[in-house]
Amino acid sequence: MKWSCLPVSLFAPILQGEMTVEDWAVAAKEMGMDAIDLSILFVKHRTPSAIGQLKQQLARAQMPVAMITTYPDFSQPDSMQRERELAYAISDIATAAELGAQYLRITAGQYYPGQDDDETIKNIVSCFETCCKYAERWGVELLMENHSKPGAWEREDFDFCTERFLKLVEATEGLPVGINFDTANTYADGADAMEVFEKVYHRVETIHVNDLKCKSPLTFCGIGDGSAPVLEIFRIAKQKGFKGLLSIEEVGGAGLDGIRKSFANSKAFWEQA
Repeated sequence: MKWSCLPVSLFAPILQGEMTVEDWAVAAKEMGMDAIDLSILFVKHRTPSAIGQLKQQLARAQMPVAMITTYPDFSQPDSMQRERELAYAISDIATAAELGAQYLRITAGQYYPGQDDDETIKNIVSCFETCCKYAERWGVELLMENHSKPGAWEREDFDFCTERFLKLVEATEGLPVGINFDTANTYADGADAMEVFEKVYHRVETIHVNDLKCKSPLTFCGIGDGSAPVLEIFRIAKQKGFKGLLSIEEVGGAGLDGIRKSFANSKAFWEQA
């Protein structure tokens, strides 16, 4: 089984320049991970020299990038802004390809109250279709997610609602877009996470190993410190012969020590499943 990690607890030090991507890659390698995940926020500039420096950092650490997470707002009701969001997303795909990432996690976009769900899904699917053309050409696999709310947004994700997530999954059948299934988000919405995982498993390429401390207010935590059904979802995945990537979404706020603990707990859950 291959493991990576999106180090949410390290976002602040990396974005503030107190830690480099190379520092993160070296630490993850020392922990025994197979690859690292990056937020697109870590890519502050997209000039050839800036991208070249990032590639050099990854090469020195000898650590590949498994997944880059991005935050396109394809549910945006303003058509002009959707065009801009699409342009940003295409740039994200190009960046992922340059950095050698296998996966790019794209989002549906924010939930804007009062929108018509069916019309919004049409807009999202249209944007996904365009993204697929570039992703296939540049060798990047796109993933959608049962996503909640990133710090980059004011609102929760359109598909944080399980009903809307399942509608979007149905609407994208046939598109080369896999699923990065988060072990905490559907549970946080109050739905049966195991049942939903079973329904969408045929599209699941990666699993975001995430844990939940509190549903309201929405508060995530280190793996093993919350109540999300991580073990139960792992059991289903194992029974079905899952061979994809297990990506720890570490949100415990305890830095590298917290990541080490979450990694150890995640591996223990997988062995127990």
